[in-house]
Amino acid sequence: MDFRDGLYNHWGWVLVVSSFIITIPLHGIEYSYNSLMVWFQDEFQASKSETGLAGTIAIGLLSLSSPLSFFLLEFVSTRTVILLGVAMCSTGLFASSFVPSLPYLYFTYGVLYGIGSNFTHVPALALIIKYFPKKHTVSSTCIAQLGASIGVIALPSIVETLFGQLGWRMSMRIFAGVMLLTGTLGIVFVPPTVVEERRQSKAMEALKDCEKSKEAMLEKQGLELIQLDLPQKSFVRRYIDFMSQMKFWVTELLFFVMALGVTMSLTNIGSFLSETSLSEDKQVLVLSVMGIGDLVARVFVSAAVERLPFSRTTYFSIACLIAGVPFFFLVVASDSVVLLISLLLLINFGRGSLFGMIVSVGVEVFGAENSDESTTSVFFAFGLGGLFAAPVGGAISDATGSYVATFYFCGSLCILAFIIATVLAKMRRNAKSKLYEGSTESPIVYTFPGISSGPEVYETYITTV
Repeated sequence: MDFRDGLYNHWGWVLVVSSFIITIPLHGIEYSYNSLMVWFQDEFQASKSETGLAGTIAIGLLSLSSPLSFFLLEFVSTRTVILLGVAMCSTGLFASSFVPSLPYLYFTYGVLYGIGSNFTHVPALALIIKYFPKKHTVSSTCIAQLGASIGVIALPSIVETLFGQLGWRMSMRIFAGVMLLTGTLGIVFVPPTVVEERRQSKAMEALKDCEKSKEAMLEKQGLELIQLDLPQKSFVRRYIDFMSQMKFWVTELLFFVMALGVTMSLTNIGSFLSETSLSEDKQVLVLSVMGIGDLVARVFVSAAVERLPFSRTTYFSIACLIAGVPFFFLVVASDSVVLLISLLLLINFGRGSLFGMIVSVGVEVFGAENSDESTTSVFFAFGLGGLFAAPVGGAISDATGSYVATFYFCGSLCILAFIIATVLAKMRRNAKSKLYEGSTESPIVYTFPGISSGPEVYETYITTV
């Protein structure tokens, strides 16, 4: 086997590595908005809720525009959508460096970068699932998103150094160039059928010759080979049918509540730290530690979750608790670096687990055959929750004058998400149990008289899914 054949045989992992590299700047910039927010707030002299809105729009549209990206996939290839997204992200960052006031940033960074990040990220994950529909679903999708953790770890220090020396406007132009450079890896995102055709090019030629021989043989016998082209439902039609399930709405509620809780922390912790007695160096250290907790969680998910004795949905519910409970102690730990780092490590371990399992939980609940629909639904609900996060969190902190109520609200939402995820895991177990019971019902007996001296009896089991 030569290098090219080996590469084609493992092309799914080529996509995983490429997605990992692309997400380092893509999500590093997006999820580190709490670092950028401090600079924007100082530049435009705006309130926390006003400044945080740009980041919330971007994080929300990262997921909320999933129906649009999957609709585009009906007409163009995954690679085209990804490269379009890269161009939008780079353009959004570059244009953001010229904005004269905050409302322009809502479009350049919030809308343009947010939709571009969706086009770059979500179709890539959907294609990776098609390479790993059953085995390595969790590990492949989680590793593909692991670059986000690297970006979150690196960005606070980069922002502090680069923005301080070159200014935030020039720094944003540099980010735009880096995004464009790494985004060129989007050219490798081709479907499994294309890779298989290239890998089996000789075998495909032999198969075509075989088909020609079959047609010639049938023609001699006066017969005709008929190809049946069954009508394919559009994505919109499939998604409407998909929405008729009760577990669809439970799943939507789960991801909305979870996203509202954990995303709110992303856009408020930076401002919270800036109001504590911690020095700037310690604030940067704490923000970097957030990325470490996220990274450790994603590595754990990719390496261990598929080996756990319970379902992914069950672990997802546990991660909601891990992310939520520390919020109730965060404010009282504001003056202790050690305690603050410990709590943020727990929060971000839970958050990293949740973010890393968004796609795989949807696939587990709805099946790999519905991966496009499930990916759209979970990301849409996640984006909807993220869209409300910063305005709600900022409004709460502005109204109360502190972050106590905001963090209590975040913790309560994560506990509610734990309850919903537990219910969803129970629904999945019940459905699986009914499917098993249905496969052991009494057989339906068919008789075919006249085949032999007596009727031949054939038994079959009917299973309803």
